[in-house]
Amino acid sequence: MVGQKIGYAGKTGRIQIMTSTNSLSDRQIIQENEYEYPYHYIPRWDGVHFSQTQSLSWGYEYISYLYFILEKAEKIGFESLLDLGCGDGRFLRELTKKSSGKQVIGLDYSQRAIDFARIMNPNIEWRCGDISEENLFDFKFDIITLIETLEHIEPSAIANFLQGASHYLKDNGYFLLTVPSKNIKVEDKHYQHFDLDALENVLSPFFTIKEANYLNHKTSRPLRLMQRVLYNRFFILNHEILLQKLYNYYRNNLLLTDDKNCRRIALVCQKAT
Repeated sequence: MVGQKIGYAGKTGRIQIMTSTNSLSDRQIIQENEYEYPYHYIPRWDGVHFSQTQSLSWGYEYISYLYFILEKAEKIGFESLLDLGCGDGRFLRELTKKSSGKQVIGLDYSQRAIDFARIMNPNIEWRCGDISEENLFDFKFDIITLIETLEHIEPSAIANFLQGASHYLKDNGYFLLTVPSKNIKVEDKHYQHFDLDALENVLSPFFTIKEANYLNHKTSRPLRLMQRVLYNRFFILNHEILLQKLYNYYRNNLLLTDDKNCRRIALVCQKAT
């Protein structure tokens, strides 16, 4: 079998798989296919402490709102989508698994995040840049997503940022976003959190809100119990059936909530006319 190597394609910086003249053996192909994730970085040893697992304690929450937006995009339908503030690229990774053959691009200001996204997802187009640049794209998108990004934008720069997003969205296009709710403490890396009034205030010059959703219960007795079972100082749950049952319970009972109990807000918007 012909081997492969990764290279950059043109000005877009897209990574493509290019054929090389070196053949890979069957065993080498097995190893090559395992490099979807850098698993060698999972075990850790600092001379005193050892661990062979890594866990994201709020992973169930992250996946739930990621797929909430993904399913909204699929329901709307699209041929082109820009994930603005794409970070390490997880959203587009999941999107392209379900919606192949679409034109999708990830954009972020962070070169480090874009480099990581390219390594993890070489068949997706990634760009490092500023959405307010006039000649960033020579076409417009059906959907632009902004997932957990607006809180990272300095308040004085939000209008310019959203104007840039509006510029690259088709007239009948959709703008989908999530932001942390004011119900939870503002993290050091965030400038602010939002309620619906605050979102309407910053979005209204550029987008019209068509649908508002309140996601991820802030706290409840079932949620606290679920968290203790999933992740604690004694063990990390790794039973496939139990994990699936707990996640299904969360999706069905604790994902959607109200403005007083939510951890984040998800909006479906269209370009203002």
